Amino acid sequence: MATTPAPTPQGPDTVTYNGVVRRSDGKSTVWINGKPIDERSRIRASRDVNVVGMRADGAVSVAIPQASRAASLKVGQRLDVESGRIGESYAVRQKQN
Repeated sequence: MATTPAPTPQGPDTVTYNGVVRRSDGKSTVWINGKPIDERSRIRASRDVNVVGMRADGAVSVAIPQASRAASLKVGQRLDVESGRIGESYAVRQKQN
């Protein structure tokens, strides 16, 4: 009896870095695709997007496991997972109007 291969996990088509809050105690929470990810959550691997680092200027390094792709994003930037292109979110909104 033949088995069917497991479907490839589907992740997001785009990854948007919405913002960051840094607390006075040094801990931070980042928003990726509208969802908060605190420092404790970053340790647990997400199926869709992993925040693997944060620079002093607030930019984050993200890895997208299902696409074997990684990128560094600044607040407001958006990564097209398929092409690897990074754009400003305001530019996407202007094109839609």
